[in-house]
Amino acid sequence: MNSTLFKNNFFFFLAYALIAFSLTIAFLGLDNIFFNNVNWISSFGDMSNSYNAWTYYKNDIWRFPLGVNPNYGIEVGTSIVFTDSIPLLAIFFKTFKTLLGDEFQYFSFWIYLCFLFQLFIPFLIIKKITSKNFFAIISSLVFLVSPIFLHRLGLHLALGGHWLILLSFYINYCTEKKNEIIYFTILICFSALIHAYLTVMIFTYYTSLRFLEFYKEKNFLNFIKKITLPFLFLLTTMYIVGYFTTSPANSISRGYGTFNLDLVGIFDPQIIWSILIKDLPGTTLEGFNYLGLGNIFLILLVCVLIAIKNYKDRNYFKVLFSSNLGNIFFSLILLCWALTTDLTLFGEKILSIELNKYIFGLLSIFGATGRFFWPIYYLLILFSLIKIFDFFKNKNISILVICLIVSIQLIDISRAIKYYFVDKIHISTEYKILNSNFWNEIPRSFKVLRTTYLFNNYGSIFYNLKNYVSSSNFEKTDITLSAAYDREKGAMVRYNLIDQIINKRSLHQDTAYVVDNLGHLRNMKYVLEDNTGYFFRDEIWVALPSSKNKMTIVDENNLKKIKPNLLHTNKTYKFTFKDRAKYLGFGWSHNYPQENGVWSEGNISVIMFRLKQNINKDILVSLEASPYIKNKSENYSFDIYLNDVKIKKIQLSKYSSKNFEFKIPYKLIKKNNMLVFKFKGLTSPFDTLQSPDARKLGFLLKSITLK
Repeated sequence: MNSTLFKNNFFFFLAYALIAFSLTIAFLGLDNIFFNNVNWISSFGDMSNSYNAWTYYKNDIWRFPLGVNPNYGIEVGTSIVFTDSIPLLAIFFKTFKTLLGDEFQYFSFWIYLCFLFQLFIPFLIIKKITSKNFFAIISSLVFLVSPIFLHRLGLHLALGGHWLILLSFYINYCTEKKNEIIYFTILICFSALIHAYLTVMIFTYYTSLRFLEFYKEKNFLNFIKKITLPFLFLLTTMYIVGYFTTSPANSISRGYGTFNLDLVGIFDPQIIWSILIKDLPGTTLEGFNYLGLGNIFLILLVCVLIAIKNYKDRNYFKVLFSSNLGNIFFSLILLCWALTTDLTLFGEKILSIELNKYIFGLLSIFGATGRFFWPIYYLLILFSLIKIFDFFKNKNISILVICLIVSIQLIDISRAIKYYFVDKIHISTEYKILNSNFWNEIPRSFKVLRTTYLFNNYGSIFYNLKNYVSSSNFEKTDITLSAAYDREKGAMVRYNLIDQIINKRSLHQDTAYVVDNLGHLRNMKYVLEDNTGYFFRDEIWVALPSSKNKMTIVDENNLKKIKPNLLHTNKTYKFTFKDRAKYLGFGWSHNYPQENGVWSEGNISVIMFRLKQNINKDILVSLEASPYIKNKSENYSFDIYLNDVKIKKIQLSKYSSKNFEFKIPYKLIKKNNMLVFKFKGLTSPFDTLQSPDARKLGFLLKSITLK
């Protein structure tokens, strides 16, 4: 870029640096800007995941690829790139880890950079185009008060780097064309060190510009060269930083068509973002793209001015269209991607186009498609600001118009401004306070912290322990979040744990286990024979191997209360995953998106129950259940055990009924009973190429009846 760029704008850069510093203090609070203050980031939602991943990455040895982070997730640990931890800064600061101390965060610095460049880069673009400093200064404020920027900066830190999108516009509009490919290659690779979604947006923009160039010049070899070179450098960067430590299939989510941009999304303030417009029903958080009344007024005003101009000069719109063909082509691509093939209006589908499952899977790697409207959002604003400048000969009027726009915008989003800069709710304490000294003692005896049900985007256990995970000094943990969760490895972790408990009747001696639910706790209590200690602290159950002697009388009394629930004869009990803790032990999984029924998962699934009356007759058990219909294996079957005694074998490959019936001999019935299903010949939706779901499914259990 021009070597005189920053020399000519050094004063403005310093001014913006001071403004950005003030904004960072207002956004975080003075205490929280210091690198050794981690409370604000270790306690709030996805931000805590960013910090947790960084702490395990920092404390680990250097590995290759550079971003590999196996201790955060253990068997399903991937890379720092999948935890919103800003890989560029993570790798940089890890080189100084011996100087950083136990508690260190760089995220306040990142927020400062985002404020700085969200202001400074639009200033450079608009100044370059208009040559007017003051107009550029006022116009840059429009980008600062963009709801999509502030919303993301207070939620997903890496995705607050909208200035990278703006920098791609600067390269296109303000640099020499002979150097454009070099600058774009650097930016594309740089963005991959921040967040993959930003990389996709920028690379799509670059590719659109090259397509337009090819359309004009018809030089196919030159086109291929200009596309291939940045792409190869990007792949190299991604490999070095650790993007390929997991299969792309592990990034596939349910987002495509779900987390899309609603047709009214740009007008939906979603509760806090407007004092004048009410929240519109049906839109999604990932589809949030509210313009704000100021920007709406700006765009409408420009549309009116264009119509007037075109009325006077019939060729104006034609010239305007042809001169912006690249941006229009780019915007159409991203708009279609953001809306998806499932068009929604107020959350209701008005058009749905079925895609080939492989295309659907490929698109679902970037499932939060509503984000792809961001570059269009900024292009609309940038285009409108430039047109306001062009339309008014008296440039003071242009400045007054932009001042009015900023004022309207600030008034409209004033409630959100208060939310972020006054009340600072986005960094308010949101973690469970662990009062017991028990939590400080666990890491002294155990190296690993696990849960008894490994599942990505973890619910209550992650949110209750997210602050503890980073501050407890465990060497490894699987209580994590990741954008590229290896479902197949995750399934094997669950199955290995069940095998360890049910068959080997023991736990790993170096591991502390956070118990997912009471069903798991009952199962462990009645199966394990390794002197396990069970502790109920701060409403959380923890199982510690070889620690029974450390249990207090209160612990023993709490454990005595944990017993199987009653099953009454001649009564039907229905199952949902939400209520799995009532009767289900290990080996069960969800039936999403339906709520009814639970899937048996893996080779072993357990039901635990008590019977109220004394039984002197055999009991007929009726299970309303359906086999996994995609499983065509001849070995697809399961054996039924009651209290470790085999009572029946059922061949699922030859079973057509939706009810399984078998007798329980009354002589085998005890006070507390464990019904175990041991499966063979299982397969998963991933194995059958139906979906990325890698769970080995047995049958879908809907109800049980004892007769």
